[in-house]
Amino acid sequence: MIRKLRYLFFLCFTAGILLSSEYVYSDDHINNTAELTHTEDKSAKTDHALPRLTDFKSLSYYKVDNRFTNMEPYSTALIKKGEEALQNDQKTEAIAFFETAIALSPHLPQSYLNMAKATFSFSPKGFIGSVGYVLDAWKALTDNLWWSFKTAGMMLASIYIALFAAIGIFIALLALSKFRIYLHDIIEDRKKIFLMLPSVILVFLGPIFGIFALTLPFWVYLKKKEKALLYSLFFISAVAIFTIPYLSTFLNAHSEATLRSIINVNSTLYHGNTAYFEKGQEDYETIFSYALYKKQKGDYNEAIKTYENLLGKGNDAKIYNNMANCYVGLGDYKNAFLHYDKSLKSRDLASAYYNLSQLKNELFEFKDADAFYKKSLEVNADEVAIFTIIKGHSAKSAVVDEVIDNNGLRVLAFQRISGKAFSGRIGNIFTFVQAPFAIFLLLLITAAVTIYDKKTLNKAFRCQKCGRILCSGCEEEEIVEDDICPKCYKTLSRTTELNPKDRMSKKIEINRYREERNYKLRIMTLFLPGSGHIYFDELIPGFLFLFLFLFLISSAFIWGLLMPSVIMAPFAHTVTWLSIAGIIIFYFAVVMHILRKVD
Repeated sequence: MIRKLRYLFFLCFTAGILLSSEYVYSDDHINNTAELTHTEDKSAKTDHALPRLTDFKSLSYYKVDNRFTNMEPYSTALIKKGEEALQNDQKTEAIAFFETAIALSPHLPQSYLNMAKATFSFSPKGFIGSVGYVLDAWKALTDNLWWSFKTAGMMLASIYIALFAAIGIFIALLALSKFRIYLHDIIEDRKKIFLMLPSVILVFLGPIFGIFALTLPFWVYLKKKEKALLYSLFFISAVAIFTIPYLSTFLNAHSEATLRSIINVNSTLYHGNTAYFEKGQEDYETIFSYALYKKQKGDYNEAIKTYENLLGKGNDAKIYNNMANCYVGLGDYKNAFLHYDKSLKSRDLASAYYNLSQLKNELFEFKDADAFYKKSLEVNADEVAIFTIIKGHSAKSAVVDEVIDNNGLRVLAFQRISGKAFSGRIGNIFTFVQAPFAIFLLLLITAAVTIYDKKTLNKAFRCQKCGRILCSGCEEEEIVEDDICPKCYKTLSRTTELNPKDRMSKKIEINRYREERNYKLRIMTLFLPGSGHIYFDELIPGFLFLFLFLFLISSAFIWGLLMPSVIMAPFAHTVTWLSIAGIIIFYFAVVMHILRKVD
């Protein structure tokens, strides 16, 4: 089963990449603007020397000297040009554009996906190369904070919508399949009609409670595995309701201007000429990031002044290191050495030792430079390897600033986003009450079905062979085996107890019921994969098929209509096509499986 799912996933991924072709976005986002209430940096030096898009060498120098890790607007424009070249059958030129986009933004997943598409062929070399680029795209996605946040948010929204839609359809089909059995029990005991009341009452507190309460009348007709599945769904729903507010962190992080600037500055992403830091925010992360931004823009005195106000409030070793880098920018090497020394007295930092080695190299003191470099390797060789990759062409750009790392930025994002907006609207679709009360209601429903199950001794059932509904109260003959009526049991097991005519008549009835069941299973599966399984008591595979199918539909809908940002438009287009390819392949795989099974 797992092997088949892996194969289906790989087919979906390949088909989606091949199907995605044209992307709709513009180059306007290269000019970074925003209409928000903010404190704008007007004293910073403007990027009057920005190189042209076609001048890759100058762009590379500009990126290195400003220590940017990603220049996404430029890479996105290059991807667009590569797509145009690919459509005009200019494969070599397209690959060159994509490679340049990767060089400027190594953490931009779309560049690798386009390379996978451009280099794909059915030869072993072309196929393996494309798979390699897809894996590179995944790594780039996990390394890119913004993209991983937005992708996680969109995927979680798809999962939530698919989960609750699947639960609703699942329980509705379950109730429909057991309704005639329930009616039989109502005829035997009229009081059982009141079991529908909790569902009618609880639906006013939220659709999800009405749906789960609907399981109460039909709970006793379920098998142990099916009850375990429903208990699992109760638990999963409780967790989902409790975590829905966190969706806004993933979906709305980019809309908070100050947070966006903090992440851009600390992730060393190209962000144009302006950053936005809201007035009145005195937290450590905002002030630290503001000082870092001032230093990046060349306003070293303002950066030093801001860093001085932070001393004693956070990591002084980092602050002294960054202050020393500001003095390097001013050409005041004496104060730079002094502050590097203060940094190392607070804590051993690989960046401080590395910066001292760069400064000593600048002063042609190579012996000391080598000693400091070796010391930096002893502290953290992995960090030094990254410093070496992004090394600039002068002392100003060669020294490395300490920043808030990705884990710290993620924690900050969760702290700053309040949990309202979009996630609140998703939550209101399922529940109208607060999360603690919602969980209490789910526990109440769980307790109710468990108690009712234990208290109920006599119940009706449907014969699995002929479809007849019966119970111990209305059946004259003794019921020997569960889920099989006495006559079917005699026809199939005790053939001597029935005359040939009655036995033949019953066999025809059993075959007719089986054919009718298989016909309904085909029709329901053609209409909605998984629905036929649920209706005919194969609840676990039915729910899994239904959930996966609805997840692919919701993913295609969300990525296709709710574009996360202009820069992510090509990626959203690719994911939409992946989802559509997945829908088609998964649908036909399930249908073919059912057709083979019933035949």
